Amino acid sequence: MRVNKEIYNIEGPNKKIVLISDIHFYPKYNIKRFNLLYEQIKLEHPDYICIAGDLLDQGYVSRTKEMEHFYTFIKNLAKITEVLITLGNHEYKDEKKNKYIYINQDGFKKILNSFDNVYVLEDQIYCDKDLCFYGYNPNFAYYCTKEKDKKKMLKDFKVKMPLVKDRGKYNVLLIHTPLNLRDMYKDLKLSKYNLILSGHTHGGLLPSCIKGNTGFIDPCKGFFPKYSRLHYKYKSTDFIISSGVIKFSKASGFFEKFNDIYPMTITIINMKS
Repeated sequence: MRVNKEIYNIEGPNKKIVLISDIHFYPKYNIKRFNLLYEQIKLEHPDYICIAGDLLDQGYVSRTKEMEHFYTFIKNLAKITEVLITLGNHEYKDEKKNKYIYINQDGFKKILNSFDNVYVLEDQIYCDKDLCFYGYNPNFAYYCTKEKDKKKMLKDFKVKMPLVKDRGKYNVLLIHTPLNLRDMYKDLKLSKYNLILSGHTHGGLLPSCIKGNTGFIDPCKGFFPKYSRLHYKYKSTDFIISSGVIKFSKASGFFEKFNDIYPMTITIINMKS
């Protein structure tokens, strides 16, 4: 078990962000991962820690006693600096039916928000003197559509997302899924964001040593998805996609055993003016 660090230097205020995603915690999780991640993130001395969704493997996990291990990890991260979180699709996944349903996670979010320095940004904003973070997670119906219905996401985004106002700040969008964002760049008015951070694609299941943004497979089982990993810039916006803490969710069955072979990924973003 090891940690891989992906490091990107981009223009922006003089700040450092550490990004992780796709933790996929569940009751029999190997919590040694948490200790290793914490120690590596602490070494970076980041100004912000962002978690881009899929904190849990299934919706029911938030109601289990083992969550104390997860909450301890989050509280330890918050001792380093502010932790900014958006949820993903797996928080709304039903284990028995193996499909996405609406599961009320207000209690889970309330507990996270009760911790010092932790902010769950579900269609909300966190600002300090230099940056504004906008957190958004598409309506769960978006994840139910195999083709990823762009119209549903576009409508939902416009209704739920607070307007990006000209505060003279650097704007960061934290969103679990990177899929369709480039196609909808103009419609979603993404040019208002300087940086977009996401996860969801698990790095396209490719090792970090392989160059390029194209992955091998996406969460919808499509082959060779574009813009599913690493960093790319489109027009005025930097897109950075985390390769994830783990590559295979519990639902993957046999393949889950490969999670200890693949390195966990933390993404380090150095911004300098």
